Formats: sequence, C-alpha cells, structure tokens
Amino acid sequence: MIRGPSRSVPDSRFDWPPPPPVPFRATEEPDVEQLKRQLLTQWFNCAKTIEELAMIRRAANEAAAVAWLSPYPLLVLPVLLEEKAQKAMAQAERQRQIRQRSRYWMAQAA
Repeated sequence: MIRGPSRSVPDSRFDWPPPPPVPFRATEEPDVEQLKRQLLTQWFNCAKTIEELAMIRRAANEAAAVAWLSPYPLLVLPVLLEEKAQKAMAQAERQRQIRQRSRYWMAQAA
C-alpha cells in the first residue's frame, strides 16, 4: 500500500474564542448606572405606592439590560426606561383597581 504525503491538520485547541456578541464596555457601565439612577429619581417622584416603586425599579433594570445590548446604550436607555416605566405605572394602577373591586365584592359577599 502506497501512502501519499501526510497532511497535517492544524491543532485547534489553541484557537481564540469567537468575539462576544456585544462590544466590551467595561468603562461605560458606571455611566449607564449613573444615568439609570438619575432617571429613576425622576420616576420615583411620580410613584404613589411602594408597589409602584418596585415595579419602576424592575422596569429600570430591564431597560438598562436591553439598552446595554445596543451600540449606544446611553441614548437608548432614557426612551426605553420611559416606555417601560409608563407600562409599569399603568399595570400598578390596574392592579390597584382590581384589589379595590375585589374588596368591594368580598364585603358584599360577607
């Protein structure tokens, strides 16, 4: 049996991992967090209950996480936070109305 020249297969154990899907922004994190805190302060002044505060904080964390994935997180965060905070406030109001109606119906049933 005659063999041809052996072809060496490059060793792939030392290949670099693929680049991350999002650009590395370690220096921007404090800026995003600082902006999030400033925007939260404005929204906290609008909140009437503890539940609204919690929902707004959750909305801010979600907005910051999504904004972080964009190429310009500092530009995206204010608009995204406003949208999510408005939805959170509407949801809190809806829950308040449901609780109020539930108390009314429970009082009628008793």
